[in-house]
Amino acid sequence: MPVLSTAVESLVLHARAIQEIADECAHQPVLEVCGVLLGPTGERVAQRTLSLRNADDSPCAFSVPGYELRRARATAAMLGLSLIGLYHSHPGGSPLLSGGDREGLEASQLPWLIIARDGDGCLELAAYGWPHASPMQVVIRHQELR
Repeated sequence: MPVLSTAVESLVLHARAIQEIADECAHQPVLEVCGVLLGPTGERVAQRTLSLRNADDSPCAFSVPGYELRRARATAAMLGLSLIGLYHSHPGGSPLLSGGDREGLEASQLPWLIIARDGDGCLELAAYGWPHASPMQVVIRHQELR
């Protein structure tokens, strides 16, 4: 009988990436913000983020135009990094996947990070892996980038 792995995958976020997302959420507290996580190829370590345009301009939905994804890939390549995940916010909500999020995660084939604010204004983060939308551990690195 095969043994099922119970290991939880991790998504590592450098403090710089968290700060970039926090700043973006503070600048746009009502509408969903979205972007990509950039890191070394083959790793789930987000060193940077790149904000993308939310074509929906909505507090409860987002979509990323194709030209924005092309810009993200070009920027990542210029920095010597890869797209390792997507992020978006749930203003006034929880960091749980919606039905639409589950469909988008499957289509993107990348891990997703969802950001929400609790009642005290603190960020809540939740990450979900591909292909089964399984929860991922979020690890925050506070060391300086080299």
